[in-house]
Amino acid sequence: MADTGTDVTLTRQDGVRISVMLSKEEKYFMDKNSRQFDTLGGKAMQNFPKASILVVGLGGVGVETAKNLVLAGPGRVVIADDRPVVPADLGVNFLISEKDVGKQRAAACLPGLAELNQDMKVERHEGPVTEDVLKDFVAVIVTDSTPLATLQKWDSFCHANGITFLFGSNNGGLATVFSDFGAKHVVTDGDGENVTTHNVQSAKVLRSEKDGKEELVLEVTAKRHGLGDDSDILVGSCIGMEALNGKVLRVKRVYQVMQRDDKGKVLREVLDSRRLRVTHIDGKEFSVELLADSKSPEYKSGGTFTLVKPKQELAFSSLAESVVNPKTGDLPFLFHPGGFEMMLNGRTAQLHLARQALWAFQAAHDGELPQLHSAEDAAECCKLAEEANNANKAREEGTALVVEEVDRKIVSLVALYSRAELLGLCTFLGGVVAQEIIKIWGKTTPIHQWLYDDYLNLLPEEPREDAVPKGCRYDHQIAVFGSEFQDKLQNMTWFLVGCGALGCEYLKGFALMGIGTGGKGKLHVTDYDHIELSNLTRQLLFRKEDMKKPKSVTGGRRAKIINPDINVVVHESLVGPETEDRFNDAFFNSLDGVCNALDNVKARQYTDSRCVFYEKPLLESGTLGTKCNSEIILPHKTKCYRDDKDEDQPEGIPLCTLRNFPSLIEHCLEWSRSGFAELFVKNVKDANAFLENPQEFLAKAGPKSANSVLRMVSLRQANSYEACIRAALEEFNDKFDTTIRNLIWSYPRDFIKKDKESGTEEPFWSGSKRFPRAASFEPSSRLDLEFLLSTANLYAATLGLPAVNDMKEFEKIIQGLDLKPAEWEPPKQKVQTLENEENKEEDMGDMSPAVRKALESADHTGLAPLVEADFEKDDDTNFHIDFIAASANLRAWNYEIGLCTRHKCKMIAGRITPALATTTALITGLVELELCKLVLGFPKDKMFASNVNLALPYTMNHFEPDDPIKAKGEYDHMEMCVVEPIPAGFTVWDKVIVDEGNLTLKEFLEVFSKVHHGVEILMLYSSGASSTNVLWGSDMVVQKKLAEVSKAREPRNLVEVFEEVYGKDSHSESYLVLEGQFEKDDDAVKIPVIKYVFKK
Repeated sequence: MADTGTDVTLTRQDGVRISVMLSKEEKYFMDKNSRQFDTLGGKAMQNFPKASILVVGLGGVGVETAKNLVLAGPGRVVIADDRPVVPADLGVNFLISEKDVGKQRAAACLPGLAELNQDMKVERHEGPVTEDVLKDFVAVIVTDSTPLATLQKWDSFCHANGITFLFGSNNGGLATVFSDFGAKHVVTDGDGENVTTHNVQSAKVLRSEKDGKEELVLEVTAKRHGLGDDSDILVGSCIGMEALNGKVLRVKRVYQVMQRDDKGKVLREVLDSRRLRVTHIDGKEFSVELLADSKSPEYKSGGTFTLVKPKQELAFSSLAESVVNPKTGDLPFLFHPGGFEMMLNGRTAQLHLARQALWAFQAAHDGELPQLHSAEDAAECCKLAEEANNANKAREEGTALVVEEVDRKIVSLVALYSRAELLGLCTFLGGVVAQEIIKIWGKTTPIHQWLYDDYLNLLPEEPREDAVPKGCRYDHQIAVFGSEFQDKLQNMTWFLVGCGALGCEYLKGFALMGIGTGGKGKLHVTDYDHIELSNLTRQLLFRKEDMKKPKSVTGGRRAKIINPDINVVVHESLVGPETEDRFNDAFFNSLDGVCNALDNVKARQYTDSRCVFYEKPLLESGTLGTKCNSEIILPHKTKCYRDDKDEDQPEGIPLCTLRNFPSLIEHCLEWSRSGFAELFVKNVKDANAFLENPQEFLAKAGPKSANSVLRMVSLRQANSYEACIRAALEEFNDKFDTTIRNLIWSYPRDFIKKDKESGTEEPFWSGSKRFPRAASFEPSSRLDLEFLLSTANLYAATLGLPAVNDMKEFEKIIQGLDLKPAEWEPPKQKVQTLENEENKEEDMGDMSPAVRKALESADHTGLAPLVEADFEKDDDTNFHIDFIAASANLRAWNYEIGLCTRHKCKMIAGRITPALATTTALITGLVELELCKLVLGFPKDKMFASNVNLALPYTMNHFEPDDPIKAKGEYDHMEMCVVEPIPAGFTVWDKVIVDEGNLTLKEFLEVFSKVHHGVEILMLYSSGASSTNVLWGSDMVVQKKLAEVSKAREPRNLVEVFEEVYGKDSHSESYLVLEGQFEKDDDAVKIPVIKYVFKK
């Protein structure tokens, strides 16, 4: 098994297994699964590829579950469903077509499922499912209308034999999940989050302010430790108090006493966000004696600790027990994403009784569900629910679920539509149920044991008159929403932005629902990216043979296969300011809505801004590992996406930390990534600049760039692989040996730092500063060789030379080169650590005369330019990640930081976002349900936004979208007054429309106050432009020269002036969008954006 990305014990002698050390199969496995490794966990990734899973039922839920499993890549998925395909299946099953109608479902689905992942087995089981069949699987998933007695029989067998049993079902507006992980299931990582790691700033034994007892207090270097009481942490690398190393400490938060009364009683205390109090060491209550084994009883320096996640043992009841009494222990039960109030007000209990009523109805009618829209069958289900509730009341208290009175409306709605499948709920359930399988191996928390989600508010109490199935692919939707709804949906025009993981799911879903399949409908889809191997585990419309093809083109072609009637229009471009000539007024005005399927905040914000301007609904969603969320953005009714959102700006690592004082592997990786950019991008650019114009380069170059260019030019002159190896060794000696020796010489281990202002002294090497060790090159060290090989190959790439892809061949080459470690001499001056000079310019001053002379005399005649590297994390043949992994781990070895695997290096340095097919499917399903509400014209208070974390199913939530943010008066420090909004409470959706013809600038200024509440313009500029690049400014707010220019522009046509200043507006030929500064009655005010219409 290849590297899974989990931390392991690595040494410099072992290396990190760069790409040439992996087999072809391992490289392929790693690349394909890179996005799901960290989320699924090492144990799951070892066992999942060997697992056999049975999926019974190939309706909407079954197909979605099987699809998600196959994409993730277990060893074998077996499907079982002998029922014939009917036309309505075409609306919830993307694997079948009209020619499959009448065939057995499993047989029809098998080819399409197998095509999704050709690296595993997908098989079909035909005939009865017996215990002899069940015994061959680690998990059994049932997704059809199998009667309760059969389900209980299968679950009983699985429960007794260590086989996970799951039931997932969609009946109209009701979604049901039941899970049974056996009598004893151990959760080793409850939330799946990366563990918290901190550097120790200090560790001291103090007297408690409360009781005077001795206590050990740890302080971290970060601003906040973020831990709760009774957290367990694993400590290592402490110098002084070494007895703590390798021990698990139980800690509590520390509070500082701020106020006491006359008797000493604490009246007020505040949390100390940086300190923790140790209560136990390896399970023993803390005492000073537990530190006796330390070399030094006093903490000196170093030390890290990592949060240890507690194990949790869960007991699951069998289905036979749980269906009567779903409560197990003190854990939440009958969970509903609508929130715990759904449990508290008894809604989940009512849904559970409705589910029982369906099973009871089946038992009385040869396994058949209630007939569609049958009031008689619905009434019978209500009676059965009441009988079940009464029977439970007769049981001993606490042994069965009871409600005071059965809610006949809920039971009736479930029964009336129990034969219908809603695509959105099927997709949602497919994500939920498939993700539960990964939890078998202990990472993240399973559903315990029932989850209900209901969209009964979508269902009319009396079936619509036009809700009569027509024997077509849309029958499920028609049965619930009616033919008028279906016709409206088919003639809509939507824009899908992005065709990656989310985009593929939406494209599949929209095709199944029928969006854009009518004579007036269209579905636009755009994506500028191309298909890569790592896409195949979650982007369901792509296959191996599609590699390197455009995503939008391939996705559009697959959508036509799913539904030949769809009018899909493919674009291969970004949606941004540079493409406003394409996605212009006419384009956006033709749309009924936009669906974002993007993976970055900036792109989402831009699309959101277009939807706000054109007043179009926006369906927004995103995923991150097991987490996903959705927002439904409605013109004038909800907040827009940009409200309350800042673009991600992670806190930077101080330069002094990167250069001299790394303490975490992340510091080493950032340093290594920066080193890659310097060596193979910046230095190559500089060298090419020199080769193109030596005199110009020498006139501008600083000493550092001159030295680098001399090395690169010398390398180009040598133009041999052996020279690349020597250059790599020179880099090794400089970065990991000489530089470290210079730092140690400048600041020995016992160096004392004195504060210039206070005069206080403290050890230089303390807190997060780790005393380093130099790495003298050793040919026997695997990590040293991995660095040498990857660096030499990158240098070879700059020269256009072939790489050496075999370590044994490389070792033979270096044996004949007599490579030696660096010979070190003390530096002429002390190393500057830049602790207070983080923005210091490094490359200043004059280059040395020797370097200048060498460059001036260098014969560069006929030397070809060098090839600049373009960092690509997903190409394991280019040695980019290999260099970063080897370099970062050597840096970590220098500072005695734990080494990490190549995969983890790739994830962090490549800034790879973990992604799963399950969360992608789940959230798109929920959004598709909201789209149905949108088409039906539901009010905002009936719409749902969602936050879901499949690692913790009880954090799944639906909630009403927020109202638009209303503008309010705010104090402006420049104006030194409160700037009031006009009109009061306007929102981002509002505009000031000036539609008075084609005006001169002066005419516009004069008419504006009449149009908008007497507001006067002080400054005017294009929307989004800087206020320093103005169209017009009053002499009260702009400098004299600009005021004169503004005055001269007033008689001219406003559009001409605009085009002169900003160029022609690319997205409209009939209006301009303007902003500015404004006043009313001499007071500064703010107003909505201005839309100036100059042509009808």
